[in-house]
Amino acid sequence: EREGPMACLRASFATLGGKAWAALDEETIEAKLAPLAGVSKILGSHWKALTEMNVEPADLSTIQNPTLLIYAETGTEFFEFQPLIADCWRRERPDLELILVADAGHNVHRDQPDTVNAAILRFIDDG
Repeated sequence: EREGPMACLRASFATLGGKAWAALDEETIEAKLAPLAGVSKILGSHWKALTEMNVEPADLSTIQNPTLLIYAETGTEFFEFQPLIADCWRRERPDLELILVADAGHNVHRDQPDTVNAAILRFIDDG
């Protein structure tokens, strides 16, 4: 927060981006961060809330069916935690439907809208 919102954005990507982000040159990093400048203003409070949140496996039991979870199939280029979250859901709540979408990143609904929309429509129709 002392260094400003863009420093928070830069630190976020450096932390979550994994090897793919670390391999980028400074010019490419700047080009990727520039369009996200507006989001940078809320990022500090977002991270603060996330780090203060304590979710235990027992908390997941409070979610009731029907529930559809949609995640990227593999570690995404810059956000490698998605498969870890999906694995946690599978382990703790195998009764919930979980779909893994190929060739998608953090914004799976934007990366593969046809696949995601079809899954949601099927889920609604089956419900």
